[in-house]
Amino acid sequence: MAKRYISFKEIPLGNFKPQGTMGSHHCTIISQGEVKVVIGSVTGRVTLKLGDTLGYDCGNVWLVPQPDSYKDPIRRVLAQKKISQKVLQYSTKPVRFLESWQTDFPRGSSADSFTGEEVEIFKGSDVLEECNTGKRIEEFNDGFLREVTGGEAIIVKKVVGRETTTHRPRRIVSVVVRPSANKADVAKWLLSHI
Repeated sequence: MAKRYISFKEIPLGNFKPQGTMGSHHCTIISQGEVKVVIGSVTGRVTLKLGDTLGYDCGNVWLVPQPDSYKDPIRRVLAQKKISQKVLQYSTKPVRFLESWQTDFPRGSSADSFTGEEVEIFKGSDVLEECNTGKRIEEFNDGFLREVTGGEAIIVKKVVGRETTTHRPRRIVSVVVRPSANKADVAKWLLSHI
């Protein structure tokens, strides 16, 4: 999957396939005066105005909301960082994540062998904790199921590539905010940690 974000000014008319994407998918752009109508080859039909941004992924298109359209400061930060609003949860429940790694790396290798999920926790006063703060729930051959019960906000990141680099790419899969947390403080922390 290759998500792309394209501003109104960068979108040409006719059939369009963003640079760096593969496959036969595309989108079709029709000009209607001051607006552009974008039709995805897979799903989606979006009307864009000057200042809008198009979201594109494998022939799926959507309108990327402007950050200032959200009243919730946490949602505003997610929109600003172009992270799906679907990852946000307000919950008091424990957050579970699977910490795992590849075991077939040579001893002393500088490659990142991590394959699971990791968390960053905000407890107030801008405290960042590493993933080993989660309580072990269950142990496997190549990892641990962990649980975080505290914190005001928790970011869960998952490894999305298996490259043998010093740092494999990670994607945010969940942002859990405790209902009692100060939203302004959490938003400020998220802005510096996403």
